[in-house]
Amino acid sequence: MISTQAALAFASGNNNVPESTFGTINKNLITDSVSSFLHQDQAAILWDQANFEIKPTALSGKLTATVTIHRQILIQNMEAAQSLLNFIIKLPQHTEGELDQFRSKWYKLSEGQFSPIKTDIHHIKKANTRTNLAYSINIDGISGPCILEYEYTYHYRDNLHLPDWSFQAEFPTLWSILQVQYPENLTYNFSPRGNLDFHTSSQQSLTARVKIQEDKKKVKHDYNIERRKFIIHQAPAIKPVAHATYVQNYFQRMNIYLMEVAPFLNEGERIEVAKDWEDIQQYLISMSKFGKFYLRHQEEYEKLLREIGVTAADEENLQKIYEYVTQHVRWNNKFRLIARADGPSELLDRRDGNSADINLTILGLAHHAGFNATPYISSIRQKPLANPNFPTLTDYHYVCPIISINGQRIFIDGTSPYRTMGELPLACGVNAGKHLTQPQVKTIKPIIGRGYFMEQSTQISTENQRRFSYKNEYISEGITAYERRKHRSEKPQNYQIKKWTIPHFFTIISNRALNLEKVQEPLKEIFEFEVEEADYHSEQINIFLPVEFEAHQIRTTDRNIPLDLGAPLHQKITYHIPIPRGYQLQHQFFNQKIQLSGGLNYFSCTLLPEAESLTLIFELELSDSIYPLTAFPKLNEMINAWEDISTSPIVLKKRPNTIAEEAVEEY
Repeated sequence: MISTQAALAFASGNNNVPESTFGTINKNLITDSVSSFLHQDQAAILWDQANFEIKPTALSGKLTATVTIHRQILIQNMEAAQSLLNFIIKLPQHTEGELDQFRSKWYKLSEGQFSPIKTDIHHIKKANTRTNLAYSINIDGISGPCILEYEYTYHYRDNLHLPDWSFQAEFPTLWSILQVQYPENLTYNFSPRGNLDFHTSSQQSLTARVKIQEDKKKVKHDYNIERRKFIIHQAPAIKPVAHATYVQNYFQRMNIYLMEVAPFLNEGERIEVAKDWEDIQQYLISMSKFGKFYLRHQEEYEKLLREIGVTAADEENLQKIYEYVTQHVRWNNKFRLIARADGPSELLDRRDGNSADINLTILGLAHHAGFNATPYISSIRQKPLANPNFPTLTDYHYVCPIISINGQRIFIDGTSPYRTMGELPLACGVNAGKHLTQPQVKTIKPIIGRGYFMEQSTQISTENQRRFSYKNEYISEGITAYERRKHRSEKPQNYQIKKWTIPHFFTIISNRALNLEKVQEPLKEIFEFEVEEADYHSEQINIFLPVEFEAHQIRTTDRNIPLDLGAPLHQKITYHIPIPRGYQLQHQFFNQKIQLSGGLNYFSCTLLPEAESLTLIFELELSDSIYPLTAFPKLNEMINAWEDISTSPIVLKKRPNTIAEEAVEEY
């Protein structure tokens, strides 16, 4: 391992930034200090440089991003360097682009001297993913100790995203350089995260020129550019990989955020920049498949309103509009900001559309019916969280109407006929979005409705001395009712029974649901069971608690509770359990209550013993919480106890004096 003193000596003795281009290895990178690192059978990155450039393309003037990566890697042990020899290049999500070139070169290293051996030692395979265009790179036919060098460039048209850049990662990195160049009217915010100090950082203004096609002529346009450069010289970080990987002291990342951008540039347009959200709003309102979709098409909307029977701008007629669209158009499971159809008539003829098609149609019907209806745009949970402070549409993938009626603001989403009007999909329950209320744009937090609401009450009774009867009433609202209605409509009735964690000897008496079709009303379900049990004269009686498996699984594998979307939850399960005369409860329940933040969030276990019965209540209430259960060990412990209790029988044992009394009676 290189000593700290040697590494620091190397750093202090070479403060100037060396130059390095493809095909040229700077000898200053190969020193006795670095060479001694080869005895560790590891690998190190000597030179890691990224150039990000945004510029208008010739003729069209449309902005394009170009990324160039240049690396020189010192390798002793080939096995240790596999992730450097086989890797994937991913273009930014949902962009159109291509890998322009990839060059590679192999240098043999011996006693501090290096010599070129072979070029183009790589293989490239295109690999499309669901959200990214990717290229798989494999480098083979080399042996260590050696220096591997490669350089590649890719272009993409979505200039809104610039990749994050890490100055220290899995392998120790000697020199790491990031250079970003962009037109002056695109303002970027550079946010470093980590503890490393920059060797140097600089900013300069330059002038560039591009030819734009105007009226069949090529016209030269000058524009100013900004160039930012960040350099880290991290010689002390050359340590065994176990110490250099993800250690905060040897890590630095640059996040780059775009603050101003021209959205949806069309071919032939010159560079235009949205200075604020009002500019973006004006642009969206002028688009044929956004603003004009719901503001125009007056004859089509009025014809539909007559067909629906809308006569006034009140809540009853709004419900008619909502039900008409949700029943006539099927969502294609795609969240979009821009409509696919050209208008409402085409959408209804097609009977299939994305979220923008459906929600902009509801918005158009409400607008032409006289409602105060305006669009709300936001990110979705599957995409990066949008920053509402920056005027850019980069991470906005969803639109829905906001209807102001009777002093109330109602968010409406029509992507499912099972969802209550006023309930947004959980995927859209993000931190904040933009409410386009001309002439201003407001940042607001979405209201996704009641969230999770469920109350289950199980009444256990004895028909005779050998049989228990269970009557289970289940009431749900909000997201819970939506999920249950959707599930009940897609699965047979016997599947609903299988979801209950009940022993095989339960007999189902009935299983019925009330208000299954009336989505505006709470969903009420009644399940009735019977079970044969041992005679009351036995030493022990086991009473099983029927629990619905899906509702029971508060925690999931990928997140601790399904509440990190900001949805409130109320879940209450009550068991009324009879205790026959002469028996006593074997479990020890403790009345407990856990208080979280805000004063409203809690989990409680309540025991209400009476002379001949027991009432057991489990209650979980979280109001708009984003806290994982792992942050509260006691809460986690209590929910573990609840799971153990609700999936095990309640045990009643005969009192000792009862056994003696029975013996006397028998005698």
